Amino acid sequence: MLLQLLRFFREEAIGPKLLIFGMSLASGLSRGLLLAVINAAAEQTMTGETSHGYALLFILLLSFHLGSDYYGRVRISRMVEGMIQRLRLRVCGKLLYTELRFIEGRDKGELYTRLVHDINAVSGLAPTLLGAFQGAMLLAFSLIYIGWLSPMGMIMTIVAMIAGASAYLLRNKSAIADFHRLVAKQAEFFGSIDAMLGGFKELRIGRAKRNDIMADTADISHEYRDLKIKREKIFAVDSLASQLSMFGLIAIVVFVLPLLFSSELPYRDTTVIFQLLAAILFLVGPMETVVSSIPSVTQSKVSMDNIQGLERDLDAAIADQENRAADVVPMGFDTIELDNLFFRYDSPQGDDAFEVGPITLDIRRGERLFIVGGNGSGKTTLLKLLTGLYVPVSGAIRVNGNTVENKDYQAYREMFTTIFSDFYLFSRLYGIADIDGDEIHSLLRRFELDKKTRYRDGGFTSIDLSTGQRKRLAYISCYLENRQIYVFDELAADQDPAFRKFFYDTLLPELKAAGKTIITITHDDHYFHACDRLIKMDYGKIERQVIASGNGTVSI
Repeated sequence: MLLQLLRFFREEAIGPKLLIFGMSLASGLSRGLLLAVINAAAEQTMTGETSHGYALLFILLLSFHLGSDYYGRVRISRMVEGMIQRLRLRVCGKLLYTELRFIEGRDKGELYTRLVHDINAVSGLAPTLLGAFQGAMLLAFSLIYIGWLSPMGMIMTIVAMIAGASAYLLRNKSAIADFHRLVAKQAEFFGSIDAMLGGFKELRIGRAKRNDIMADTADISHEYRDLKIKREKIFAVDSLASQLSMFGLIAIVVFVLPLLFSSELPYRDTTVIFQLLAAILFLVGPMETVVSSIPSVTQSKVSMDNIQGLERDLDAAIADQENRAADVVPMGFDTIELDNLFFRYDSPQGDDAFEVGPITLDIRRGERLFIVGGNGSGKTTLLKLLTGLYVPVSGAIRVNGNTVENKDYQAYREMFTTIFSDFYLFSRLYGIADIDGDEIHSLLRRFELDKKTRYRDGGFTSIDLSTGQRKRLAYISCYLENRQIYVFDELAADQDPAFRKFFYDTLLPELKAAGKTIITITHDDHYFHACDRLIKMDYGKIERQVIASGNGTVSI
């Protein structure tokens, strides 16, 4: 376990590892030498001699120990925090390149736990390992010193240390398994809190619903508490075993060794006995440091496994050969052809999964395409396939007759700007260069949002708006992106009649006049005249296509 963690730090951390190791080694050895100096000075004092030389050596060793310890801690802190920053940004970067289905299929609480709790747990390990390493150096030096004083004392000390360590080793696998369950339960708790915040309105309205989710959250919290108590009991036993072994060793030195070897030196020498006791007592601090590092090491091992597992999943979910260049030139198009696109949702239960397709559809530049159909007919899934957010199981997308390959998907997606029904409204205008503040203020006035929010310092002062107002603000962001194809999922829903009419009779014609292509899901049959073509979906397939005549009627 420890070797895996050290290998992880060796591969991930960037910095003077050997120098930090050397300074930590020097710090531990200098602290160990302090024991020998103190004992020698005490022995000299007991004989009535002066110990000025030992006093000077004590000051020099102490100064060197403190200086090297400070240097090692500061440098390892910089190295580890740099490693954690790179790790966190690397995982976030991979998240942004994964397929949408991966994000949709993962629990948010689990992702938060990996990115926050697990990474922080790993970041706290390095100082702990540094202290444990210095403690181990002290243990090694103290054992050598005890062996110099009394070979039998060294043997007894080693036996006591092995007895104390065996208590931990016997429960190591069980402790790691408990840690895995503890972290999983914490992720479950985060998911419950996310559900509380996301569904707060519904919970505030319904008392029974509120009581039920609180009961579920309490059950999760109780299980988390019990697991944590169990973990602390395990480490308490480890600590007690360590203390028991040390006190047992002290008892042996004081009561047993003088009886067994009463006729032999050095066991008749009171000074040696006291020096042995001083050395053993000196071991207590390093032993406690090493033992107290066990929970952190175990937790960090679990967190490291979780992070590496998430990265493996992310690597598997990242689109193969996708172009990840910083600047991707959007494709240009006259026609987009969906050729027998087929998509199937995974079913965890193994039963029949919902399927969309095969879909064959041509989209022409500058047209207004409406998509209609009942709930669950596959309309939104079609949009996700069309925009490249879903990768089809079979079939192909062709732009101007050229098949879109994996490496072309980002350039293909750059043609679209979208507002899905579950859209996220960013407070800042990301991805938009050369922002004209006057234009944004004019758009806010046009959409009657200037009294609700303002544009300032690259973002909006408030996005705490009604659903209809949030959609209008999202449209402003899409408009400023100035993409070739506008994709809307029931954008006119949640708007009052005036803005609904404004959307169909003013905005869509303006976009068409500007050469934009509009694809929108709608249920507003009173405005079918605003499209050039309409398709109806049912059970994941296109049931029929109709062409609008422009006067509110349609014909095949």
